[in-house]
Formats: sequence, structure tokens, C-alpha cells
Amino acid sequence: MSQAETVIKDGESEDGEETLVFKMSVQGVIYEVNEAVSELGGYSEKDLIGQSYESIWHSHVPQVAVSDLWHTIKKQQPWTYVIQHKHKKDGDFWLKSHVLPDFKNGRHVGYVAMGEPASQDEIAAAEKHYADVQEGRESWRAKRRFGNLRQFFRDLSLGKKITVVMLLLAISVVLSAALLWVQFNQIRIGWQEYHTQVEERQQLISTVRKQL
Repeated sequence: MSQAETVIKDGESEDGEETLVFKMSVQGVIYEVNEAVSELGGYSEKDLIGQSYESIWHSHVPQVAVSDLWHTIKKQQPWTYVIQHKHKKDGDFWLKSHVLPDFKNGRHVGYVAMGEPASQDEIAAAEKHYADVQEGRESWRAKRRFGNLRQFFRDLSLGKKITVVMLLLAISVVLSAALLWVQFNQIRIGWQEYHTQVEERQQLISTVRKQL
């Protein structure tokens, strides 16, 4: 079993939604999909094998998204965004898409794309972003990265959100303590230098008096 396969829990996400899975070669050519792809998108495995992953993206998706996808995953980093897909018969469907590199026995063997149906709010936000990017009002990369962080926190369970907040608070306390220690240390060093200078002056005055 490859590394990416370990995060695919029988084609189902944590909240019980069906997860669409596309397995790709290192060149991005699809060689396997799961049944959920047919159920939601109308595509059979035969339709997609040998096709590029982004070939089923809708034409409304900005072209820069494809460049950003490959720029990111070729560095073996995960990529996430809400993507509009073409349905085989008619219309479209939207997925919260997650693409990550796949490793087997420590060797990079390709990529796995996983997606769950996006909510109406996520679709509305993505549609606005698509339009803003297409019309030059906004940068894809900047928006996507900010969106990933926000989406990552939104998708966490309550327990994990509390853990993240507590971790951030702990980091804040540690950084504050470190800053106070640095400031205290600077004051201590300054006081030591001042004390040394006073002693040197007193010794100099004493020496001068003896010579007189």
C-alpha cells in the first residue's frame, strides 16, 4: 500500500461524505479512479484512464490554477482548493479537491487527488474568486494559500480546533517569555558594563590621588 492510500479510508471522508479518488502517474495521467467518480461525475474508469487530471476541470477554472497545481505538487507539497468539474453528461459538480504526492517504499510514484462535494458557501466563494482572477482583480496564488489556511481550520473538529488554539496560545506564551528573557538579559549585561565602568573610574581616581 502506498503512503497516500493510507489516508483514503475506503473512499469516505471523516464526516461520512463520499470521497472521489483519482490516482495519477508522475506525469499527471490518470490510471485509476474509484466508484464515487462515476456516481457523482458520470464518468466510468474507462472514460478517464489515460486522461490528464485537469482534463475534467470546467473551463471556468482559471488556467493559472493548473500552473499553480503543478508548481506546488512537483515540489512534493499538497495542493488544495474548491474546483469546478465538468459532468460527463451535462452541467458540472464542485469538489473540495486535495492533491498530494504519492510515495511507495520511499519512492515517488505519482499523485493522488481526493475530493468531497463542496458546500454552497464554498462554491459561492470559489465562483467569486474565479471571476476576480479572470478579470485581474485578484491573485490566484495569494488567495488560494490564504483560503487553504482558513479552510483547514474550518474543517477541523471542535476538539482539534481547541487543540490548535491552545497550541497557538502556548507558542505565544513561550515567545513572550523568550522576549522578556532577552530584554532582561540585555538589562543585566548593561548593568554589568556600567558597574565595571564605575569600578574602573574609582580605581583611576584612587591611583591619581596616590600619585598626588
